[in-house]
Amino acid sequence: MYLVDFSSPEFKRLLEGWWYYTIELKPGVFTRGYEFANIACTRELIRRVNPTGMDICDIGTMEGVIPILLKRRAARTVVAIDAADSSEKVRLVQHCYGEQFEYYPRTSLAHAKDRLTDRARLSRYTSSMGPEHIQGFDIVVLSGVLYHVFSPLHVIGLARTLLKPGGLLILETAASCQDRYSMNWVFQGNKYIYGSGTNTWFMTLKFLDHILRYMKLKPIDCVHGPLSEDATRVAVAAVAVPAPLALRSEAEWFLPQNMFDYNEVIDVGWAEGYPAEIRYAAGQNFFHAELDGCVDLHRTVIKTKAIPDDRGRIILRLEDRE
Repeated sequence: MYLVDFSSPEFKRLLEGWWYYTIELKPGVFTRGYEFANIACTRELIRRVNPTGMDICDIGTMEGVIPILLKRRAARTVVAIDAADSSEKVRLVQHCYGEQFEYYPRTSLAHAKDRLTDRARLSRYTSSMGPEHIQGFDIVVLSGVLYHVFSPLHVIGLARTLLKPGGLLILETAASCQDRYSMNWVFQGNKYIYGSGTNTWFMTLKFLDHILRYMKLKPIDCVHGPLSEDATRVAVAAVAVPAPLALRSEAEWFLPQNMFDYNEVIDVGWAEGYPAEIRYAAGQNFFHAELDGCVDLHRTVIKTKAIPDDRGRIILRLEDRE
């Protein structure tokens, strides 16, 4: 049992250390996180899904805010992975919120699939759950990761690989509102899109829409923050479908057999189990006329209001259960 002495030097050390998220650890006592507004987009989409009984993977979990929220809403299992090691902080947050989830630190994106395969192999011998729950997830959350990696397409492919048929991806990222199909490098010759040294590629909304559908993901919902031509925060809910979804103008290119490594990047045979049945209540969206129920990300972001700027959607409070 992990116990916390809130008066101890150890607690003070953790409280005053570096945190990504602002989290209430005891009534009125908060960590000093960055309070980036993008988490509000992710939390808005999480509010719209019913995770009861679902098996979920959170990629890039930091101190575990997303797993806490999902466990409080009766998710069956949550597996949280991160390249960093925040084990002390994650244990503290789990104790303060009374929720447990699996945490795998020091797991690079390149090795995440192997780590989860090993987990599934072990679970076959130790788990009381049926085999349909061993490998593959009903929901994958990929929040604030995509523009920090050198190969965003491989990371989207990883997320699709981990999803059961019909599973739901909740993806949040910085993207561009430019009216074109491209990925913009962070350095633009005379300026940086985002200034820190951890940022890489910024997809345009049109390209993100295009590549999700190419990777067998159907966007069904979208929310966003304030608009900017170079970098807008956007969150997308997308369902894992059996085949790419091409517009007529794209059909010739949407031929996976022409790409030698497509089936390695998007390994739809990895996730075992029955098709997921996700209960989801979408908001206001604009759709591709050619594809029934498929959200047009660019039009939706341009034509709908940004979600409210509310600090309560950014920090995690002890009473939060959405």
